[in-house]
Amino acid sequence: MNDDVTRCGLWAAHDLTRRRQPLPSCGEYVLLEVLLDRLAGQLAGAMAVDERQVLGRLERGCRAFGAWDWRDEIVSWLWVSTGQEWAQPLRRILRFAEGECYGWNAGTVEQHRGHGLFTALLEHAGWRMGEAGCHTMWGGILDSNLASQRANAHAGLRPILRVVAHHDPPPTRILSWPADYADQRLVERARAVLGPPDWWQGLLTKAAPGGAPDGAAAAELAAGRRR
Repeated sequence: MNDDVTRCGLWAAHDLTRRRQPLPSCGEYVLLEVLLDRLAGQLAGAMAVDERQVLGRLERGCRAFGAWDWRDEIVSWLWVSTGQEWAQPLRRILRFAEGECYGWNAGTVEQHRGHGLFTALLEHAGWRMGEAGCHTMWGGILDSNLASQRANAHAGLRPILRVVAHHDPPPTRILSWPADYADQRLVERARAVLGPPDWWQGLLTKAAPGGAPDGAAAAELAAGRRR
């Protein structure tokens, strides 16, 4: 993986308020929300981070959903934010409109993978956020992460915006174009999530038919040329 370039997509589910309540479990795992006074320590252990990091996120309003196994441990997790959140792969803050949320920093303990826990958590969290008034859930997925793409597709999310971010030399330069068959209204919302247009917007005018950037535009982006 080249740390200087991030290739990913913004995916979305736009039907949270119409979803039916999913099953409260996935096989032998129970799906639940992690709260300040419940399971924060177990989540920190599963994520292999200091408990203060988990508590800090919860205190600033993030929500965490987890799969809990029969040994009384969190083995899979998904964080959800509203308002705004830092996206490390893109090295920028993503901003979300009223009624939107963002699923991020998901993971599953290695020995518990392959049981559909990520899909189940996406469905569970989407329903819970729909209950709270959110109609749209966003997620950022690396092009190389095929397992995440399958899980998100099974949970009802669809690709909306393709994104390439070049980080070297700084500042990060972003090029985006619509995913195939994406709802144009969601494409515009996805661009708003990325933030105010900067110089990459000019490169979009060079896009080839179908919305994908042509070779010249990609070369300019890679070379770090500004317009």
